[in-house]
Amino acid sequence: AYEYFGKDVSELTLVECAALAAIPQNPSRWNPVDHPENNEERRWVILEEMYKNTDIEKTYTREETRAAQEEELVLRQGTEDRSVGTVHSWFVDTLIYDVIDEFQRVYHFDEQTAKNLLYSGGLQIYTTVDRGIQAKLDAIYQNPEMFPSHGTGVQVESAITVMDQKTGYVVGIVGGRDAKTTPLAFNRATMATRQPGSSIKPLSAYSVALEKGLINYSTVLDDSPFRVDQAKGTTWPNNWNNVYSGLYTISQAVRESKNTIAVKVVDLVGTKTSYDFLVNKYRLSTLVPADNDYAPLALGGFTNGVTCRDMCAAYAAIANNGVYNQPRTFEKVLDSSGNILLDNTSAATEVILSQDTCAVMTKLMQEVVTSGTGTSISLRRQVDVAGKTGTTQNDNDLYFCGYTPYYTAACWVGYDNPKSLTNFTSGQRRVSPAAYLWDQSMTAIHQDLIAQGNLKKFSDDLTKSLVTRTYCKDSGLLAGPYCQQDLRGSRLASGFYAPSNLPAATCDCHVPVTYCNDTASIAGPNCQNVRQVALINVKRSFPLNVTIQDAQYTYQKLTEGTPYAADPASSFYALAYAPGTYPGSSKVAHPANAFCAAHNPELCQ
Repeated sequence: AYEYFGKDVSELTLVECAALAAIPQNPSRWNPVDHPENNEERRWVILEEMYKNTDIEKTYTREETRAAQEEELVLRQGTEDRSVGTVHSWFVDTLIYDVIDEFQRVYHFDEQTAKNLLYSGGLQIYTTVDRGIQAKLDAIYQNPEMFPSHGTGVQVESAITVMDQKTGYVVGIVGGRDAKTTPLAFNRATMATRQPGSSIKPLSAYSVALEKGLINYSTVLDDSPFRVDQAKGTTWPNNWNNVYSGLYTISQAVRESKNTIAVKVVDLVGTKTSYDFLVNKYRLSTLVPADNDYAPLALGGFTNGVTCRDMCAAYAAIANNGVYNQPRTFEKVLDSSGNILLDNTSAATEVILSQDTCAVMTKLMQEVVTSGTGTSISLRRQVDVAGKTGTTQNDNDLYFCGYTPYYTAACWVGYDNPKSLTNFTSGQRRVSPAAYLWDQSMTAIHQDLIAQGNLKKFSDDLTKSLVTRTYCKDSGLLAGPYCQQDLRGSRLASGFYAPSNLPAATCDCHVPVTYCNDTASIAGPNCQNVRQVALINVKRSFPLNVTIQDAQYTYQKLTEGTPYAADPASSFYALAYAPGTYPGSSKVAHPANAFCAAHNPELCQ
């Protein structure tokens, strides 16, 4: 009454009562602001039925009723510009759909019955929204300066979901940029299914492998092709920078978002296990059986994509020590008499990961924002942040999913009709718009907490059980006697481990050799300027030449008694090639160079 007519309900005229009574059956169709003709048509029917079937005739004569039917409806000044009464916030829209869905699930109502009960049942709904957080999100998303300009005339869109990971409460949600002007509009946070890209890796690969005890913080896998197609001359997968780096720890792989390592971890786990975990544990509701394959699971290119809200809830499970909470927009719904119709206080909750897995995952994803692909997240300088970037092929979809000790958020950026965001800009900084919006939103949300001081740390809860050990970056094992003699310098680093999943042995990867300083290769019998170094002992074999950056630091013996491998396909011969060039075929002729000519000409072809 106040919003439409600027008065208390007791002051309404008959036509104003009828106008309001017309709205709930279908708010988007009957509201008098957007559809005055529709409202006039319906209130005419309402008044007619009231006169025929109620005691209205005791108050109004037939002539008065007819006059009300013909009377022009005068709305409060300003309502024409605001569509008041029908356009809710993104949170309320989400709440409406959630309550309707829950009525259908619990009581087996059809959709229309559920809607009627919601709109006209006199219900009391206890929501999870934090009005302050929702207001901050709305302000950020209505500020055009927060979004990249692509120069195409087509608007870049975005969505964000923010949860309290401890309760599962959705405290704020936005389904699109700009001020919301349409009731029950398309909500990109809950309805759009877009590709998560690399933000899926912590869910599908690393957390599952940690949970199964197949990897730890420093486990080493080879950043090299998983598949080689000799006929086509192609390798798969490729990394975002089109570089294969060689032996890489899990911590490096997560930090730098290595596609090859993610694929190999999914291979360790098994695609079926990875897929089942995403569907049944992390509850990504949009996956289909066709997604049970390496590329979708490791690289995040699903048949239908995922929703922003589902991604937020999945990351919140890691932030919540492995306890998954169904993302909730309401606690309970009461009828007009105070009876509970829906109780959502104990919605789906399940322990899906161990605390140790969540602790290591948090450390891994903290490093993403401190020294990896997510360093643009400025909030990390004030509050502990763990998260992961997500970029799809051609940059059509951009994600950032992450959490603090207080809240978890997932943010998506892209075009409604997918197109590349490769040349994006956000402000004056060339950063991922998804990471930028996540950072701006979460920084605003945490400002009051920062002002209060004494902020929570991950080490207070999530990571406090971890222990540290010194390990070798080329084997992932505990420090050995030669790890500091590598040509690149010391290969030792400090890692974080669950006490039950420490490195099992000492490094056996480094091989001590006599190195010729004059030729920058393994010393031959005539070399005088020598020193002792250590090379990494790894064997690779591909049917194509593949460039691997650490190949120049590798060595392998062929058999006992043969000091150096004569097979040009062995990693030793990479020393004789340009740095990083790895010869993959045993038929490749070994070129003459200083090492061959001066020391071992019998090995040169």
